[in-house]
Amino acid sequence: MEEKEFFNKLENNRLEAKEVPSHRRQLRSALLSAGLKRRSPFRNPVAKAANTAARIFTSRQPVWRVMVASALVISLAGIFFASRSSTARAPEEEERQVVSILQNDSEFMHAFGGEAFTSVKVLNIRDNVATAAISGTTCNFLTFVDLSAGKVTHYNGNREGFTETEKAE
Repeated sequence: MEEKEFFNKLENNRLEAKEVPSHRRQLRSALLSAGLKRRSPFRNPVAKAANTAARIFTSRQPVWRVMVASALVISLAGIFFASRSSTARAPEEEERQVVSILQNDSEFMHAFGGEAFTSVKVLNIRDNVATAAISGTTCNFLTFVDLSAGKVTHYNGNREGFTETEKAE
């Protein structure tokens, strides 16, 4: 018996009025899953995938909309966190860079008195310019260090124990 003939017989079969209207569809699907195997009209896997995608996007159920929205949110969150982690620097790295720039700047080291730093605290970094508080044994300075140019742009502070020539400068 051909498959079409079998379906025609099932559909034309008269059932009692007590039966549920969806009974024919349920019976048909049960019989199909029990033994009759339907051949797929698509032998090409690319055509089959295209047909499946078309059925997903044209279905009445909004599943595909939720899938697209979820994928978009996940990708945006991934991009956001990836960009934040790549641009963020460790505070120790920033302090090392600031200390290196300060020690290599002869004008600042002369104003600082040539003494060693006891404390370096990077307070803020904005537009690649670090604001740092520098302390020594006899002085305290607030400095602005351009990290991209590698130089001290401005400094202000006080130092105890100036010599007379240093006070004149």
